[in-house]
Amino acid sequence: IDNFLYLGSIEDACTPSLLNQLNITHLINLSLTNIILDKSYEILHLPLHDTLDEYIINYFQQTNHFIQLCHQNKNGRCLVF
Repeated sequence: IDNFLYLGSIEDACTPSLLNQLNITHLINLSLTNIILDKSYEILHLPLHDTLDEYIINYFQQTNHFIQLCHQNKNGRCLVF
């Protein structure tokens, strides 16, 4: 999406070689599945249902703040899945 923001899947988030290749430092997990990753990542987990009636606007402020923190980090890169 940008030089620091990536959109991917849970499979991407569970592939250490891809995370390393992209230099990912932050992850936003929007799935119901809470995955366990290396403690070196900053992780925001918001368990949302993948449906049309999920009211995601309630989470915009929290996700925007997390993305801003990532962007302020000189080498921060965030994967959203």
